[in-house]
Order: sequence, then structure tokens, then C-alpha cells
Amino acid sequence: MALNFDNPYEIREISSDYRMMHFFTEVNGKPHLLRARIDNEQHFLMPSVFNLSFGPPMADNDTHIDDTILLKHDNLDRVMSTVLLFLYTYLKSNPEHYIGIDGSCDRRALLYFRKIKANTQLLSGLFSIISGVKYYIRLKRFSKPDQRLSPKDQLLIIHDSVRENLDIRDVVPIPEMITEHTALKGMEYNYNYFIFKIK
Repeated sequence: MALNFDNPYEIREISSDYRMMHFFTEVNGKPHLLRARIDNEQHFLMPSVFNLSFGPPMADNDTHIDDTILLKHDNLDRVMSTVLLFLYTYLKSNPEHYIGIDGSCDRRALLYFRKIKANTQLLSGLFSIISGVKYYIRLKRFSKPDQRLSPKDQLLIIHDSVRENLDIRDVVPIPEMITEHTALKGMEYNYNYFIFKIK
């Protein structure tokens, strides 16, 4: 669970505006290309927050990422360290911005939370704000591991569902600071989105 900013993967390519980079990681002992990208547009709910996504590049696309694939990285801490250093590099050039990382499924969101919580002392040396946000309505009836619904599908489900099918007890659209003492009542209370800002 220990991040190490002194041993990231070598960056193979990075854009001049620091919004996109490529690096190779290892999956089952074989090199695997990853892309990290920061959106040009602000988050639709949070001004000055720009989303960072990372994963294998989409085939035949210069910018998109396939974040639905589940990869078993040989060294996940090294992957996360590399991505966070990329995030930090962007923020050094754009200190007025915030960067957000979406936990696209419950499993990933819990992984991100655990990594952040276990490394708050290290991360606080680089970032002044490390927070979590709960802003998704949780669709209890449809909560299958790693299932992703399009915004249109989500709206249709919400429209067609009665109140009992939705869990809105702990949805708070306000960032909450994450520290080593932050505790979750359970998976269903986890943050969905994680925000960083430099000092």
C-alpha cells in the first residue's frame, strides 16, 4: 500500500500542456502501455475541477482511454505513483486548478480511497487538498461489480424507479478532507470522486 515518488515508471511521452502522457507498466510480466489524460473541460458539477483518467489507450483513438478494462498490474503502487506525479506536474503549471479522479466502479473507488488514506503523510507533502466527494445516486438494485451505466441509462433507471430502489442516505456533493483517520461505515458510504490541489 506504499506509494513511492522516487521510483515511478519512465514516462515515454508527455504533451507540452501536461494534459496527456504515456508510460509502460507490467501486467503479468509483460509491458503494457497506459495513457493518462486530463480533460480540457471543467467538471460539470464542480468549477475549476478537471478530470484525470488513466488506462489503456482506445484502439484507433489519439486521446480516449478504455477505463472499463480490469488489469492486474504487477506493481499497482508504482502505477499510482506515476499517475499522481503526472497530476502534480500538471498542477504545478496550473496551480489554480483542481484535479479529480473518478472511481468508476465501487471496487476502484475503494482502492483509491485505501491508497489515499494509507499514504496521507506522503501525499500531504505535495498536495494541500486531498478530498473525497459523494455525488452519485447509488442504484442499489443495479449495483453489480464493475458495471458501468451511461448517463442516459442512469436517467432512465431513476425515472422508472420508485424511491425505495435508490439509496440517497449519504450522498453529499461537498468535498470532505481525507486523512489517515477517515473511516467509512461501509462500501456503500465510500467516496465516488477524489480531488487534489497543490499547496
